[in-house]
Amino acid sequence: MSVIETDFVGTSRFEIRRRLGAGGFGVVYEAFDRERNAPVALKTLHQGDAEAIYRFKQEFRALADITHRNLASLYELICEGDQWFFTMELVQGVHFLKYTRGDAPVQTTVGKKATAAKVTEPETRTLSDAIEILSPNKLPGKANTRALTTKLVRELPPPCIIDLEQLRGVLRQLAMGIMALHSAGKLHRDLKPSNVLVAIDQRVVILDFGLAIEMPRRETGEQVARVVGTPQFMSPEQACGLAGSEASDWYSFGVMLFQALTGQLPFIGTPAEIMMKKQRREPEAPSELVSGVPRDLDELCIDLLRRLPEDRPTGKDILKRIFVGHTSDLRKSLTQLTELSPIESLPFVGRDELLETLDEAFLSMKEGKGVTVLVHGSSGLGKSALVRHYIEEIQYVEAKALVLSGRCYERESVPYNALDGIVDALS
Repeated sequence: MSVIETDFVGTSRFEIRRRLGAGGFGVVYEAFDRERNAPVALKTLHQGDAEAIYRFKQEFRALADITHRNLASLYELICEGDQWFFTMELVQGVHFLKYTRGDAPVQTTVGKKATAAKVTEPETRTLSDAIEILSPNKLPGKANTRALTTKLVRELPPPCIIDLEQLRGVLRQLAMGIMALHSAGKLHRDLKPSNVLVAIDQRVVILDFGLAIEMPRRETGEQVARVVGTPQFMSPEQACGLAGSEASDWYSFGVMLFQALTGQLPFIGTPAEIMMKKQRREPEAPSELVSGVPRDLDELCIDLLRRLPEDRPTGKDILKRIFVGHTSDLRKSLTQLTELSPIESLPFVGRDELLETLDEAFLSMKEGKGVTVLVHGSSGLGKSALVRHYIEEIQYVEAKALVLSGRCYERESVPYNALDGIVDALS
């Protein structure tokens, strides 16, 4: 494994201004792009092994073609010598919890029920009994006095001390970002407060697509090679090694809502303990931990954190629930999502002659004859959609067909650009 020991110093094009943060696979800097004459965020890769490079490229390619105001825009993927990095939109803001809770306390762990949230039965002793018990002659120790006072006072859940309208606004934008990602056929798989920023103009932006993948075409129930995600925020199905679905991202959305409302996480323990608890039970409702939680947000949070993915609401159901009273905004948002849907998912008509030509080429190839087909036409006519549609047909009819694809993309400056994707598909 090759590891870059020193900080990235920039290039002739990119001037490094400051370090913004670091993760398991890379470091993010604020940089100035002299060619664009604008500040950008620049993410470097500090592990140079083949798997890390592959994942780094996939992170960029997962979102490079998607444009939505609630998803961070990615600009260019570049390799210079041994150094890999890509540039993206520089978002000036604060993370989700800081914006929604401000300086309100946030617990990183929570037991079965927080002490402050515990509701005990009313004490049956009279005031005179209490005075007798707490008299200096009976109880000289201050610690004991505090202990008995706690027993005599009925403990109530602390209030929900956040700006609920502000939270609702953030939730609407965050939900739209998740829906945009899903509409483009992608899963995030690592949604959590640190991966969601609220910019100065109150725009919510989802970041860090290092674990994003293509959405499975159908539910297979197959296990992936390893568990991926953050234990506190991942769904139960992710925790047991399943590939996940849209419902998995919505579970993470539910954990973020739970933490925003209560300042606590649904489960605590070691990563293994947290993942095990998620398999066995569902967390308590936010309203059991803090008072003043609106009924609609309480019920939404409960539904999002259902143990079984099929019991959770769909993305459109969630939008309808959080856009109550904002019908025109919801209609506009759904229209934008339709534009992001993969073209090949729509009915494919009017291309019979072209498809027949591709069929002839495929039959020749099966007979051992090499064939080259040039699909050409003006930009926007659907050339890529045609090829993708035909490839999907071939893979459906010919289960053993091996299809490799690549592209020479102007926003990627990598060695052997046109062949890079094909080699990745083989690895």
